[in-house]
Amino acid sequence: MKILTGRAVAGAMAFAAAFIATTGNASAATWPGTPDHVWSKPGVRVEVWEHGDTITVTDTKANGHSAAVEVWVGGKKRWMVYASLGKGSHSTRGANYGGAYDLPEGAEVALNFWGEGYNDGYTDKSFVNDQ
Repeated sequence: MKILTGRAVAGAMAFAAAFIATTGNASAATWPGTPDHVWSKPGVRVEVWEHGDTITVTDTKANGHSAAVEVWVGGKKRWMVYASLGKGSHSTRGANYGGAYDLPEGAEVALNFWGEGYNDGYTDKSFVNDQ
């Protein structure tokens, strides 16, 4: 009985290891490798992967303010995301969320981002999506 139990445990562990190795963050497949664009200013870092329309905002300063990014297309705000859990926290959105997160191909995408409070000023950057 001990041998059978040991084999069952070993089999279960092997299955679990294989399962963990083949799963993970599904959104990671949409933004592998080096970002196409990286911008930062005090308190915030923004990374953009055009393929997958993926944008990450990271809070880089323990200053009591969240880091945030607004995404604009055609003069209209499409969406906004915050990294609000303190220094080192980040939030990511991309086309895999659907709707407004799926940015139009060939469109100019403008980003407004800040990390020391909106009233302390934001930075504007833009790129042409998937060009």
